[in-house]
Amino acid sequence: MRPLVPNIWQLQSRGDVEGLIEALRHPDAGTRRGAAAALRALGAWQAVPALQEALETEGDGLVHAALTAAIQYLDHDIHVEALIKNRDVRGLAKMLSSSRLDDVATACRALGSIGDRQAVESLVMVFRNPMLPDRIRLAAAEALLKLESAPAVVTLLGALRRDDWQVRRNAAAVLGQLRATWATEALIRALGDPNPTVRRTVLAALRRVGTSQALEAVNEYESKQRDQESELNAPEPLIPPQELQIQLPPITIRLDPSTTGSPQPSVQFAPPGEPAAPAPEPTAPPAEPRPRTDRITTPPAEPPPERTRPMVRQLGIAPQLPVSGSSSGSGAPSGGGRTAILPPLPDDLPPDARVSPPRDGKDK
Repeated sequence: MRPLVPNIWQLQSRGDVEGLIEALRHPDAGTRRGAAAALRALGAWQAVPALQEALETEGDGLVHAALTAAIQYLDHDIHVEALIKNRDVRGLAKMLSSSRLDDVATACRALGSIGDRQAVESLVMVFRNPMLPDRIRLAAAEALLKLESAPAVVTLLGALRRDDWQVRRNAAAVLGQLRATWATEALIRALGDPNPTVRRTVLAALRRVGTSQALEAVNEYESKQRDQESELNAPEPLIPPQELQIQLPPITIRLDPSTTGSPQPSVQFAPPGEPAAPAPEPTAPPAEPRPRTDRITTPPAEPPPERTRPMVRQLGIAPQLPVSGSSSGSGAPSGGGRTAILPPLPDDLPPDARVSPPRDGKDK
């Protein structure tokens, strides 16, 4: 009876490594070749011993090639770790020309950690290769910085990490002017610089670089800044009235009459959970003696105003009084004596300065 042919696609989709290893022993050559390819696609490095065992007994040429390719691919990680552990600079330099980009990046990091300047030339070639992705060129630039043999343009990458903010700003500006696409990731990391001037320069540099990755980082950064500004400018939420109520413990106010002078109040807080003691009624202070009202006192009389005689002499007028005789008739003097005639008074003389002649001898 012919054995059932396993479904390699289903085994691979489920990640069934054990089922694929079992399929390596199937009598059908196509099934064995498919199982080897599936193990390679899954990166099942634990299947390397089973692949090596199947390779020793395999007679089909196509299956043999598939087994060999799977072993070389899966055993690659073990090989790279051995190169790094043994500090094999030549072997790592050869890896820089690999078609696997992950291997190139791993070799760049390893050569930078080893610190052997024999790899400078190979790293410079990787850095100056415009066909490689930016992340690979950046890895080569990082390694060159560690080896202290970087080209002048690569030193700008190190300047982005200097303590002086002006140096960091200038490095970002030059990288933007050069449109250094290989430094895109480094510039994106520089968006977290504590200095706002450096951050603004980095944003301008990323816009000048103009790659999709750079523009996406700029848009994301500006969106976060707008969100932060809107949160800062948002009005504060109103606090519900019930949260504004402050519960204070009950207090008791007592007047201490033992103190001199007026009684001093003393405030006592009752313990929590206990009602406050009733405050004693305040006692009225003794009444002050009132003044006696049986005596009548009158205020002293004001002195009478002094009579003022008209100061005629101040005006230069000398009144002429009658010398002898008496008046008769229509006011003419009588008695045969001489009578002085008063001169006419001026019109602008004040009323107080006017003098009236005596009448009937009563105002002598």
